[in-house]
Amino acid sequence: DTVFMPFHWPGEGRANTLTNPALDPTSRMPEFKVCAVRVETVTS
Repeated sequence: DTVFMPFHWPGEGRANTLTNPALDPTSRMPEFKVCAVRVETVTS
């Protein structure tokens, strides 16, 4: 399955602060586009 989160906005809730801190071993580029998530049901 796929989970989408918009990442074009800055601020406290920006997506890149929630992704894992892994770096590519060669380029040292952050791994912003791939990370595991846990989805939980929220009751209202």
